Amino acid sequence: MELRTTEKEVNETRCVYNLLRERHSDWNFPPLAIVESSVTSTALDGASGRDMATVPDDPKSVLNVLKGLRNKLSIMGPNILKFQARSHLMDPITGEPRYGPATQTRVLKLLQMYDDVNKCLIAVFGEDADRCGLPAIEQVRLLAQQQEQHEQLRLQQEQQQRELEHFAKQEERERHLREASRKQRERQEAEERQRQERARQYEEGRLVEQRAREATEQADRDWLASITKGPDGVREQFCILLEATKDDPVAQKVAVKSLHTIFKQITSKPEEVNFRRIRRDHERFNEDVGRHAGGKEILVAAGFELGAIDDVSSFISKEPDIERDMNGWSGWFELLKETLRIIEEQLMDS
Repeated sequence: MELRTTEKEVNETRCVYNLLRERHSDWNFPPLAIVESSVTSTALDGASGRDMATVPDDPKSVLNVLKGLRNKLSIMGPNILKFQARSHLMDPITGEPRYGPATQTRVLKLLQMYDDVNKCLIAVFGEDADRCGLPAIEQVRLLAQQQEQHEQLRLQQEQQQRELEHFAKQEERERHLREASRKQRERQEAEERQRQERARQYEEGRLVEQRAREATEQADRDWLASITKGPDGVREQFCILLEATKDDPVAQKVAVKSLHTIFKQITSKPEEVNFRRIRRDHERFNEDVGRHAGGKEILVAAGFELGAIDDVSSFISKEPDIERDMNGWSGWFELLKETLRIIEEQLMDS
């Protein structure tokens, strides 16, 4: 596995170097001495997909690629030395090379390929002892410097152009600001007049809503006060309900059963808050019970109070704290059970 990985890395390095040399043939990159395309077919996996489109054109990027190739070879160095040392080892018993024939061939080929591309990069960077003339890397660096200078000049020219445009835009902007300032003052004055008018209308509406809310709350208080609380009140309102529905036996039966369901659920699970809350606008409740005289009043007589659920007016049976007020809780629960008993009596009679 280690040999295969190193083969792949060496071939990828050679492939990139060769593509650089082909793309930039006038930059004096020395050719690879070994022109075979691979050590093994497996080693080319990942390198065969490269093409000329992946090779950079600008000198600065080429310089970075060359440095990367040299760094990659440096990292592979210890593995190469290890393979080199092992290629000379002999089996102490058979006297044969430690590697088998096929592996030995691959290792020797790998060492040749590595040495080949390493020599080329040494020559490119001018690190070979017997070199003559300017190394290729210096030519690349010179071109990179020229590229950098051209880039700086271009940036300076662009900066000067931006400054000229900035001054022109600033002058135009100041003119627009003066015009906008005038329009803004006029707009603010108009908005202030509109704001004052909205505030006046809002205050009038608020007062109307407040008076309507106060009237509704007072009507609710008067309505609650008119209902007798406790078992007698439940019986009174239940009689009113029966009287109101006497001409519609089906509606009467639905109302009684609905009330039975409500109080049966509460007495079965008094700790369940949802059983003790009914929205005043609850469509099913109003259809079955609330639309009849005495229907909502039975709830009030049985201890329900008016409250709010998500800002919606509702009938709520508030459970006293059993730990702090045992007598209050007992009275509350007894009234609920008595209400259920009264309803069940009617169910039995019907």
